[in-house]
Amino acid sequence: MACAQIEIRAVCDDGLSLPYVFNYTGFIIQNEIQEENVEQGFDLRITISENEPFGILMFNRIVTVPFSTSGFFNVSLANQGLNEVINKMNQNPGSDFFINVSLRNRNTSQYEEIGSKKILTIPYALVANALGGVGERGNQGPQGEQGPQGNTAPQGNSGPQGEQGPTGNRGKNGIQKMIMTDTPPSSDKYYVDDGSNTADGLPHLRYNHNGIWIDL
Repeated sequence: MACAQIEIRAVCDDGLSLPYVFNYTGFIIQNEIQEENVEQGFDLRITISENEPFGILMFNRIVTVPFSTSGFFNVSLANQGLNEVINKMNQNPGSDFFINVSLRNRNTSQYEEIGSKKILTIPYALVANALGGVGERGNQGPQGEQGPQGNTAPQGNSGPQGEQGPTGNRGKNGIQKMIMTDTPPSSDKYYVDDGSNTADGLPHLRYNHNGIWIDL
């Protein structure tokens, strides 16, 4: 008969006070299954020792594990004695602590030592409970260095066409659109005379040079 150890973890609930509870999970593997009294299951003895495996005994718990063809089992460890052990672990971080497992078929009287594993850390949930919750918020740290410039984004789609603006004022007539007249204008520099004011009596384009109209 053999037992495979899997993990040791804390069980958290939604309350403000976290329970001092461990779940212990493993597999029981048998070379052969005897039919007689197999339904009685197994006794699992779990101890916690200090300094070395199966050393100075600090915690002892025996739980009954029902028989399962898959061999899987999961048990919870919790009592006042476990609270005291965890408190001692917190007070002695330099010491080594081990969780040891022994197993017996309830049809027999002899326990078989399965194995021992060193407890490397106190479960975080229990440490958080010992600290009494979340502490004060610390000061803001220094600003980090500016990161590298990102890649240029692709050009976006063209926006919708705007509304047509109002029609502007009509400009002055150009030379090519001047209308012949018999009276020189008072403001323009150029005009087309119908011959009434030209030297030869014929239509001419006339230019105002310092107040004097010149036939062109």
